[in-house]
Amino acid sequence: MASKETPRKEYFKWKNVDHCGFCGSSNNSDRFTNVFSGVGKRKDLVSKIKVALNVNVCCGEGSLRICRICERKLNSFNDFISTSKSVLESVRERGSSKRCLNFSPQVSGKRANICDSDENDEINTISDKEEFGTEQEEWIKQIDRDCSELCRKKSPSKLRMKDFSNMNNFSWDELVTEMLDRCPVLFNALLVAMGRSKEQVKDVGPRIGMCYAILMQTRNHELSLVQRINTVLMTNGGAKKQLYVQCQKMGFSLSHTSKMNMLDLIGGHFSDKLVEEVRCGKKIQGTGDNWDMKIHAHDMLSTNQNTDLHYFASNLIVERVPSENLSNVSPQVKISSLHNTAFLLDSNEANKLRDDIK
Repeated sequence: MASKETPRKEYFKWKNVDHCGFCGSSNNSDRFTNVFSGVGKRKDLVSKIKVALNVNVCCGEGSLRICRICERKLNSFNDFISTSKSVLESVRERGSSKRCLNFSPQVSGKRANICDSDENDEINTISDKEEFGTEQEEWIKQIDRDCSELCRKKSPSKLRMKDFSNMNNFSWDELVTEMLDRCPVLFNALLVAMGRSKEQVKDVGPRIGMCYAILMQTRNHELSLVQRINTVLMTNGGAKKQLYVQCQKMGFSLSHTSKMNMLDLIGGHFSDKLVEEVRCGKKIQGTGDNWDMKIHAHDMLSTNQNTDLHYFASNLIVERVPSENLSNVSPQVKISSLHNTAFLLDSNEANKLRDDIK
């Protein structure tokens, strides 16, 4: 004879339960609500759990306590169900029905045409996207070819011509013209991105040229004419070393160490204009003075010794008025015996000068 299973009754000690039966949280467990307590019965939590989860909660089946967050979610869900049912009932009451010979088609003819046209539109859209993707690839290849051609030494870009004469005679218009002629796709792309037309190129010429210079110098470091000019301008403005570091990262200028090379390059051409004036037959006069100083080292080492510095400042003055036709007669009065009233202003001349200055 088979033995029957002995019925068992489970008891649950609420004081040992310290986690929520829904989310498993144990935060603020002293504020949990027992669904079978007096408060839980007044809030009708058991029936709400049945509606929301379709689960019959019985005493002894795990934790019967829920946290406040889960309780709010449970109330919100039940409110949503009640509101939805009331809205559906009101919609049903506003409707009407009648008998027909045949059932209405599931999709109307107009709706079917619309669906068909949508399918065709989707096919056309996919085709347009494929064509646009092909054109985009062609544009990218064209830009790559144009930029590669600009980097060649056989037909160099103006950005590669970075000697003193090119820096001195630099023009943004020439740089923009080169970009328009030799890299038109990139030029038009930048112009569209700036929201300008070709008639407005002069207004944004330096900006387009700066973008062009940064892109090309990133591609080939030898195309650095604009960066060299910016380095000289920053040096003239007294920029600090940290500014050179930041501007070099952005491609705006060269490094701080390149500044000295730029100054040496420019300094080697200080006498160019003087040589031209002398060749034209003009006379020059030179003045100068020296400045000697000695720097004592605090700690004498083999690599740190006292230093003697010798500076010499010179000025070369070019005559602006020829002196060949001037009188070469000896002075009529000795400068040692000449009174200063002969060359200083008298009272009338001083008053006239004051009136002119007012």
